[in-house]
Amino acid sequence: MKMPNCPINFYRVKRHLLPNASASPSSLTTYICPVCCEASTSPNRCSDVNCTQHTGFRTSPISYLRIPILQQLREILAHTHALNFEQQKSASNIDTMNDIYDAETYQRIIKKEAGKNFLTLLMNVDGIQVAKSSNLSLWIFTLVINEIKRSERFKLKNVIVGGIASTVSKPSRHQMQALLSPIVKELVVLEQGETFKVKCLNENSNIRLKIFLIASCCDKPAQCLVQGISEPIGAFGCGRCELEGKNMGIIYSVLMLMNQITNLGETVAVKPNSKKKIRVFPLVPNHQEQPRLRTNKSYDIFMNKFAKERFRNDTQLRDRLHGHISPCILRDLTYFDVGTSFLSDSLHNIYHGVVKRLLHLWFKKKYKKAQWSICSKLNVVNRYLSSIKYPSTTVRIPRSLSKYEKFKANEARGILLFGFPAFCSVLPLQYARHLLLLVVGVHIAESRQIRRIQIEDIRLLFHRFLKLFPVLYTPRHNSQSVHSLHHVAASVAEYGSLSNYSTFNFENVLGLITSTVHSTRRHECEIHNNLKILRSALIEFDRSSFNSNLKRFINITQSTKRSFLLSSINENQTVQYRQEDLNENVRVELQNILRQKDLKLFKTCYIFTNRFSVMVYCSSSQKDDSCLLFLLAGKPSIGFIQNIIQVRRRELLLRICKVNIRDQLCLTFDQNKISCPNIFHGDIDINNYVFIKSEAIIEKIVYTYNNQLKCYVFCRIPNLCESS
Repeated sequence: MKMPNCPINFYRVKRHLLPNASASPSSLTTYICPVCCEASTSPNRCSDVNCTQHTGFRTSPISYLRIPILQQLREILAHTHALNFEQQKSASNIDTMNDIYDAETYQRIIKKEAGKNFLTLLMNVDGIQVAKSSNLSLWIFTLVINEIKRSERFKLKNVIVGGIASTVSKPSRHQMQALLSPIVKELVVLEQGETFKVKCLNENSNIRLKIFLIASCCDKPAQCLVQGISEPIGAFGCGRCELEGKNMGIIYSVLMLMNQITNLGETVAVKPNSKKKIRVFPLVPNHQEQPRLRTNKSYDIFMNKFAKERFRNDTQLRDRLHGHISPCILRDLTYFDVGTSFLSDSLHNIYHGVVKRLLHLWFKKKYKKAQWSICSKLNVVNRYLSSIKYPSTTVRIPRSLSKYEKFKANEARGILLFGFPAFCSVLPLQYARHLLLLVVGVHIAESRQIRRIQIEDIRLLFHRFLKLFPVLYTPRHNSQSVHSLHHVAASVAEYGSLSNYSTFNFENVLGLITSTVHSTRRHECEIHNNLKILRSALIEFDRSSFNSNLKRFINITQSTKRSFLLSSINENQTVQYRQEDLNENVRVELQNILRQKDLKLFKTCYIFTNRFSVMVYCSSSQKDDSCLLFLLAGKPSIGFIQNIIQVRRRELLLRICKVNIRDQLCLTFDQNKISCPNIFHGDIDINNYVFIKSEAIIEKIVYTYNNQLKCYVFCRIPNLCESS
């Protein structure tokens, strides 16, 4: 660039960011034997002299780059401002859960550690394909620190990568335990405590902290490898409870038709008169013995059997040990429970699982004669969905339902949370009411604040949903993903809102990590180097000495369509005005109302990266930034931006047309009355308006007009931190 003090190439940039040379990634790489699962330093042969692969690998080993956790913790704690130890001073009995540290598991740790400072970790294990043209996949072990502020927790600079494995096929359970073994050994040492330099502390910046891994959230295939249990579609495949499976052949088919089969974990024919079976998991009736939940205690009993008994085959091993096919090395950790610490994942279980299954049932032509089918109403539903107005900060607006099989999870999330009236308007009444159980349950379980009494509401809603599911859609479709709803309430009680640990967050991180890969080999080493450079660059970026103009430029170029909480808006923030409104009559009217001559009207404005528009600006688009939740006299209200006003060339004022709220979505069943905290029905009162400043804005609202109800439906997004 021929600029003074500018690095002449990328190597010089890297040397500036990483002045102290560390160990080469290749020196940290080991190779997992495909036969004995022992780790070797040689890429050519197994180090175990008794292994058949000792003379040379006949099958490619897993290349495993182990990255020490301690050093990454030191880097993060030395530079992050968003760390909070206040919640550890004493156990909390507050009624509302705002984050993972308000939930039951964290509160138990506070009591047991008796005033000592600690950090807790959340782990994800997932495999991701490097490129579509390659059969090579990377298995990445990522961890996050729960004490870091939620909005900062999943940022790349605060994410810990424990290891990266490169393999041409999915690891076996024994290989997964071999990959986890060095991570667990380091975590066991960290549980004893280490001294860290913590930047956010005002007084003594050096503090001794214990580090505990308390939970893991993965997709089902990865979870069964980490947990050491059978496949999720097989018998005993649930990671939270023990599910018995039976094959009852023709007798079963007859009893099913007579509606007498209600045992959990049965197999049914895929088609009438077919010999091929599929395992299903309807609820066990209350009068029958309920399946036992998986815990450390039950795991220890099964591992004693595993060590003492011999089994003829894998099927006998699975059945005798209720699905525990191999040991789970995470059992060595103090506060990790082999059952309850594996969390319910909203992405794979609810959106890719339950919602995609319902769409399949409703619109697949092979079910067109079924009572639940609405495939003939596809265009009607599509028209309604296209009328929904989303904030422009929405990550992904759902595509046409004709492409539902290719839907991303956040598209399925959008049509469930906000598009449910479209389906309720065409489904038979009993199916529409059944869908609302799922909608309200997910809205509560994903909320940014959950009252403890609402946990029972979640349990009741999903229990009724699961109870009715095989009745309405037949047991054939009661899959493992549908059954997983049974454990959502327990997961929320133990660890808080689903958004605290959803794999939405981890998959975003994995996408960022793998996007840095450009080489054709040794991908794990390249990722390791890139992560070190990125973390160092982000640390430099956050320094107070970093040029403020350059920081603003980078923020703008790197900004995404993610939502921002607007509680931090103040008058010192830059407001950019766009599309001046030249309606002279309205300007004169406002001059008289405000008694201010020096004002201009605009159709849109930006506060930081948030766009706001007047209610008629994008009437034909699905993106609309005019509907707001705002504070009026200290109370939340909903309204539409009627005018964006610049007063005296500097002050922003919004004229808001208020909404009269009729009611909230409320469900009544079995003498229970449960309301949804995020769904409202109301009308626009065009003559009722107020003026507000930008700091009164809480957030934008999703809305649509419902012709059947003759009113607007307003949907508050449950949380603004994942896929929203």
